[in-house]
Amino acid sequence: MSGGAVANLVALAAARQRAGARRGLDVAADGVAALGPARVYASEDAHHVIGRACAILGLGRNALRRIPVERGHGMDVAALRAAMDADRAAGVTAIAVVATAGDASVGAIDPVDELAAEARRHDAWLHVDGAYGGFAALDPRVRARFGDPRVIDSFVVDPHKWLAVPAGCGAVLVRDRAALEGALAVEAAPYLRVVRRGDGDPASPFDELGEGSPAHTVEHSAPARGLVVWAALRELGRAGVAARVARHLDCARRVAERVRHAPELELLAEPVLSICAFRWRPPSVRASGEIDRANELLARRVRARGRVVLSTTRIGGKLALRPCFLGARTGLAEADLVVDEVLAAAAAATAAAAG
Repeated sequence: MSGGAVANLVALAAARQRAGARRGLDVAADGVAALGPARVYASEDAHHVIGRACAILGLGRNALRRIPVERGHGMDVAALRAAMDADRAAGVTAIAVVATAGDASVGAIDPVDELAAEARRHDAWLHVDGAYGGFAALDPRVRARFGDPRVIDSFVVDPHKWLAVPAGCGAVLVRDRAALEGALAVEAAPYLRVVRRGDGDPASPFDELGEGSPAHTVEHSAPARGLVVWAALRELGRAGVAARVARHLDCARRVAERVRHAPELELLAEPVLSICAFRWRPPSVRASGEIDRANELLARRVRARGRVVLSTTRIGGKLALRPCFLGARTGLAEADLVVDEVLAAAAAATAAAAG
């Protein structure tokens, strides 16, 4: 399907459908009004498409309750427990808990198994948004942080990130097929009869539509995005994808190591996946706002040099430089180049200020 935004929407549609079914309701048929007040829970660092999904699904953006994070540890489980207990006491239906597996700022992973336990206590769906970080489960250094797959109801991953296939290729794995198909069912059309494999022996490929169903996505007619994903997996294999992930995690760790040894640089978060967040501490600058402005300008200078494309984010209110390693050919040489370019641009900025 077309990207992580749609994949997250599909997963939460299934979660909404199951929440209704457990109360004897068909939300897809009758609408969300019969469900009453409902809530989806996600961390403060969860991707903004989760809120948009709530809006599209008729729950409303205000149905998304943002839970504080413990820096370096993801969502605060105690805060989630308190929020869910308070909502239950107020008669609010818990639709889903969204665990982020690789947030877009620093690559942090929520404590999936602990969130699963809280979701089960409230009969809620556990959704894992691994759009960016999902493939990192192949690396044994971080595998345990993705939790037990048997307790996950849905899991999103974006092949257009780590697999480097064209943009717009997203995938979602959903455990409850009935909830998925109930949420996205397409009404019968007299001109189209879907024959599933196993329903007989079709005389030709035109007599059946293969695997899947229009009730597995919000699209009806769609390009064969799965073909490019298949081709990438066929070419790389599991070992190849795992090696790419490991190389990129090594890149982030290399940047962190060099930052620790550069007096003018400050590491703002230990790398978890392939993102390393740090900043420049320009000489004679102490005010937080001035440091932020200096780093914003530094990022522009680095991009203008034409060798590194460097993005920024905010961590604990501080503006951070944010290299994210996902390129198919990116390796440790490029990780070193990031730091070299930042140091060179910083030196040029310091010289210009002094002159």
